[in-house]
Amino acid sequence: GPSSEPSSKPSSLPSKGPSIEPSVTASAEPSISFRPSAYPSRDPSAPPTSVPTHLPSRIPSRTPSVPPTTSVEPSSAPSPAPDIITWSTTQSGLLQPESERHGWKVNDKGLYLSFASEKSADCFEGWNMNEQKGTATARFFVPDGKRIALNYTLGGLGEAMDGGYEEMVFYINGIRIASSTSTALGIECFVNPVQVTYEVEPPYILKPGLHTLRVDFSTFDDYDHYGIVYVILFDIIT
Repeated sequence: GPSSEPSSKPSSLPSKGPSIEPSVTASAEPSISFRPSAYPSRDPSAPPTSVPTHLPSRIPSRTPSVPPTTSVEPSSAPSPAPDIITWSTTQSGLLQPESERHGWKVNDKGLYLSFASEKSADCFEGWNMNEQKGTATARFFVPDGKRIALNYTLGGLGEAMDGGYEEMVFYINGIRIASSTSTALGIECFVNPVQVTYEVEPPYILKPGLHTLRVDFSTFDDYDHYGIVYVILFDIIT
C-alpha cells in the first residue's frame, strides 16, 4: 500500500457510498488492495452517486509537481492516404513516459487510438500521484470530388469509484463529437466499462478539404486509477 494516506477527493463532488469489495479480480493485474482503514469513512445514509453525462464543471488540480512531458512533433503534411490517420501525440503526468504500456498507443494505420494510465499511488503496487493527461491530433484530407464517412466507436475501462473522474473527448474541426467517462460504483482501485456519449451520431461525413481531428484524455485527479485504458476506434468509408 502507499506510504502515506492520500487526501480525499474534492468535497464539491457527489457524496460517495460505502466501498464495495469486488467479487472478482482482473486477471491482467495483481490482486487488488484497497485504501487503508484510516481513510475517512463515508456516510452510508448518503444517496447513491448519480452517473453524470459530462464532467463536473470545475475539478481542481492536485498535481504535486510539474510532471515530465513527452511529445511527438506533428507531421508537416496531411494524412497521405484516405485510409490512414497520422496522429501526433503529447502526454504529461506519467512517471514512466518511456513505457509502452502507458500513455498513448496508436495502431492499425491510426484507426486504433488508446490512452492507458499508470497505477495511482493509493492502489496496490501503484506509484503515480499525478493527474495524467494527453492530446492526440491529426489532419485528414479529403480530395476534391469525394466524400468520406468517418465511423468512430469509444470504449474502454475506467475507474469504478466515481463518475466523471476520467474522460476521453473526440473533436472534429473543433466540434465536440463524442466522449467517454468513468461510472460511479463506489469500488476503489477497480475498473468498469466506461460510459459513452455521442453528441453527434456516427458516421460523420467529411466533405472535400482539410479536417482536424483531436482526442483529449485526462484522469482529472490522482486516485483510483488501476488498469485504466480508454479507447477510440475509427472506420473510414470511402
